[in-house]
Amino acid sequence: MKKKVVILVLLSYHALHADYTGHLPSSIVLQNGENLSHNLTATCGNQYCYAGLPSAFNPNAYDFSYSTNNGTSSLTINAAMPQGTTQTLSIFYVGNLSIGSNSKLSLNDFHTLSIQKGLSLGANATLDLTLQKGQKINASEFGPSSKVIFSRNADLTLHSGALLNATNMDFFILDSKTTIHSGATLKVESNTIRMQNVLQNSGTLEVNGSVWNVGQSTNGVELATSNFSNMEGNVKVSGDFNNGGKPTADTIPGSFWQNDAPSPGGGDLINYGGTIHITGKLINQQGVEGGRTQNSSVQIYGGKIKVDGGMTNEAHSTLIFGAYKGKMGQLEGSLTNNGKVVVDTAGVAMGSHSLITGQISGDTNFEVIFRSGANEFISANVVNGALEIKADSAKIQDFQRTLTENEKSMINALDKQMNGIYTYGGSSLLRNVARDSVNGVANSFINAPLAILDSMQTYNTDFSHTQNFSIGAFGGGIMSESMGGVMSGVKASYNTSLYSHLLATHFAYRYGSMNQHFETYKGTFQSHALSFSLMDRILLEKINIDIGLHGTFGFFATRDMLQFSSTSTAFNSDFNAYNLNANVNIGYPFIFQSFSIAPVAGLRQSIITQSSYQNNKALEIQSNGYTNHITSMILGLNLAYNLNQVSTFFINLAYEPILYHSQKNTSVVLNQQNLTFDTLSSLHTFNMQMGANWQINSNMKTSLNAFYKAGMSSSHIFGVQANFGYEF
Repeated sequence: MKKKVVILVLLSYHALHADYTGHLPSSIVLQNGENLSHNLTATCGNQYCYAGLPSAFNPNAYDFSYSTNNGTSSLTINAAMPQGTTQTLSIFYVGNLSIGSNSKLSLNDFHTLSIQKGLSLGANATLDLTLQKGQKINASEFGPSSKVIFSRNADLTLHSGALLNATNMDFFILDSKTTIHSGATLKVESNTIRMQNVLQNSGTLEVNGSVWNVGQSTNGVELATSNFSNMEGNVKVSGDFNNGGKPTADTIPGSFWQNDAPSPGGGDLINYGGTIHITGKLINQQGVEGGRTQNSSVQIYGGKIKVDGGMTNEAHSTLIFGAYKGKMGQLEGSLTNNGKVVVDTAGVAMGSHSLITGQISGDTNFEVIFRSGANEFISANVVNGALEIKADSAKIQDFQRTLTENEKSMINALDKQMNGIYTYGGSSLLRNVARDSVNGVANSFINAPLAILDSMQTYNTDFSHTQNFSIGAFGGGIMSESMGGVMSGVKASYNTSLYSHLLATHFAYRYGSMNQHFETYKGTFQSHALSFSLMDRILLEKINIDIGLHGTFGFFATRDMLQFSSTSTAFNSDFNAYNLNANVNIGYPFIFQSFSIAPVAGLRQSIITQSSYQNNKALEIQSNGYTNHITSMILGLNLAYNLNQVSTFFINLAYEPILYHSQKNTSVVLNQQNLTFDTLSSLHTFNMQMGANWQINSNMKTSLNAFYKAGMSSSHIFGVQANFGYEF
């Protein structure tokens, strides 16, 4: 019994503690509750040891992923040295490092961690890094000190709930793009922390050390700017924050060749509604190298930057205060200003706003800017570090009197969305904004869907005395005064006859994409539409009677953007629309040997329905939809010419005035502001098809025709279609 127990204990130990030599496997998957520890034994050369590379001559590191199957687990990787070596330090290279949700990975006692392709932590994942601070490898390609370094293309992504905790190192270098999602945390304890590219934080960032936000030149000639943006997140810097300048390098004293030689550069530190707390100093300075310079900026849009040691704004650098969601940004601390201080008034609530809480020394003149230039609606000035901003209500009321009701509603909706639209521009700009956005909404939510429904009834109906099946494809465009786009689709038809009845049915699919482009409003409209037609031509002695039932079902997505004064507002929604109509036409054909002409008259009854929709993701948009009953007259002329009973050339013309429509207008509500639009832009339509049919042999025929339609949405629809048919 005792022997069995010993064997079980040994097996258990080896299952929990295994060794890898040279590199890790491509993936490790643990089960819920597992906690494993592995040693990764390095390969040693003359100067230092390494792990993760295929060989010393192949610099492309292996990828590694770790995840948990149904639950949580933890995995520890410890650096180990091979027997017989005198080396004690190793560099761990990894390509893509991926840690799955609810998984905890610990990397211990490596000297340097080099991430070549990227690091991703899933939801609630953890990565603990503990390196060898103070130890030196003078021959290292990354410089002698212990560090974590992300290559230029090795993006760091922390998803919600994730934690990256990096400690006991000399340098932490982010040369790639870093994204910290809401709920995620990045903690770094290092002598020097360098952000050299892009960092976007919506979660929590805690760094202990000297921070350098300095862009790195990618070509060795032009200097660059690093962008550090805090979007409603929390940042704590225990140390100094250097925004721009020449960052601290990892040098080898007395050596001519330095493997870590960062270039000077600029930095943009931007706060959007979050909090940044710096316990040391904040130094905003330009990067200078030879005759080249790269300027830097600190931008506080809402929220605050708290600096215990005070901020210095050096020459040629800029400090910008602006609003985020109506609230002005604030510098909590003192300011020594040798550069420029700018106050951006766009989106600021009226009243008094404290910009700087501490003492101001140096240049105390602040530049107050209006984004679109002169603004007759707003007055603003800065006194003792506080912004005073006032609105001229009389001029605002005078301006609103010059607008249409829809334009006034649009301005009011945008005023609520943007926390004060009158701070973004004067009357000339806002009049353009109102006009463009009203026309843009009308196009996207009223005219474009109607044009697509119209376009599905532009194909020619080819009745036949024989039983046949045909397939076809069509393509073309849709144009109006302010919109344009393309469409394409396929169609299938079946024809047969029964006594004096010629029967036909069509099924079609069409994809359409339209764009609109105003000075301040741009949009994309995409559609998928399905249609069917059931038709019966009754052949009488003198006349033909056509009876048809048609249906079109459209599925639409609009993605629009209003852009002006360096701001943007999205107008997005998904909705459906349908057109069900029936027609009765009477044709009186005149036949002259190979030529025929047939005047046509008839009536059409249509029901057009647009579904209700609501979108709260961007600008709040909603509509109850509408149903429009439309009665129209059909007046047409069909011309045909038969050539040797093999080919037929035809031209069909139809004019369709609308006699009655029940729903004259409909509403779109934006931020509780009602905009009213006509359901039909035109009360007349005109349709034309021209083309030819060819009989290939006794069973097969083909056709090609062009079509044009001036539709109810005041749009012009045009294109070509080709069909291939087989007679049974």
